[in-house]
Amino acid sequence: MSEGANKVDQGETVADMWEGFFLLTMTHVARDSVQYREMRNAFYAGTLCLFNWFMVQLDADTEPTDDDMARVSRIHDEIQAFMNEKAAEAAAYRAKQ
Repeated sequence: MSEGANKVDQGETVADMWEGFFLLTMTHVARDSVQYREMRNAFYAGTLCLFNWFMVQLDADTEPTDDDMARVSRIHDEIQAFMNEKAAEAAAYRAKQ
């Protein structure tokens, strides 16, 4: 079982993922700011869109197919690249402080 599946099995939620994203990329933003609220809205909207898109892409079989797993891997790679980009931007910002 993958690390991500274990986290979900242990109760990790989208809220936990948002908090991790915030701590990685936006610590310079006040939690009561418009920017925080709008970024959180965008994060959840993106999660919803991805979830809905993913659900209609799955093969009809009850067990994940190799194609399903390849799709998940591609999504993971894309999200990881985005997170790496945001982490680099946050590090650059902190370095200027």
